[in-house]
Amino acid sequence: MQKIRSLISFLIVNRKVLFHIPRSLYYNIRLVGVSAALRCPIFIHNNVKVNLGKGGAISIKTNLRSGLVKIGFNTTNFYNTSFDKSILTILGEWVINGPVNIGPKSRISIGENAKLETSTLWITGDILLIVRKHICIGDNAVFSWNITMMDHDAHGIFDDQGNRTNIEKDIIIGNNVWIGCNSTILKGVEISHDIVIGANSVVAKKIEASNVVLAGNPVEIKKKNITWGGFY
Repeated sequence: MQKIRSLISFLIVNRKVLFHIPRSLYYNIRLVGVSAALRCPIFIHNNVKVNLGKGGAISIKTNLRSGLVKIGFNTTNFYNTSFDKSILTILGEWVINGPVNIGPKSRISIGENAKLETSTLWITGDILLIVRKHICIGDNAVFSWNITMMDHDAHGIFDDQGNRTNIEKDIIIGNNVWIGCNSTILKGVEISHDIVIGANSVVAKKIEASNVVLAGNPVEIKKKNITWGGFY
């Protein structure tokens, strides 16, 4: 009887994603193992293209629950999940420390031997997140749309001795960071806590200040002594 009640409760809570659960369960088994997969912690929309490598894995470091991670589901009225498809490529490791919502048209690529770490994270949609070394995103992060974040330059640059000069560098995002639309976060960036990054900004260096609004290309401090509202 208790199992039946649990099943009914699961169906009621997740009624909006029921059509996507069979495929989600398949990828849960591959990514987190059979035992954890039975809780279906990861909901993957049917229109998300998933690429998994032999070393691809997700490590969940927070309380396991159904729908902890949602990928490709619409939470706005300006995306259409039938056309705005997402791509999820996991060849390395994704460490999850809190609930994650990734909207439609998002492209996330974790390369071999690379690691992505996230906590409470909200991505409206249309993000290009490419990890070839290490990207760590702190708690209560809110990303708007059309954001690019990559810890590498995609192609090598070499000096006259043949030595590569543009190696990959970690990206570290602090807690309570809100990134506005059309912004770009480049390799080697470290962002402190309680930060707002304005639309159309480019961040290409370490930002040590906290409680500030940053904007521009390259970003400059526009306002000080600020904070902003909580997670969605």
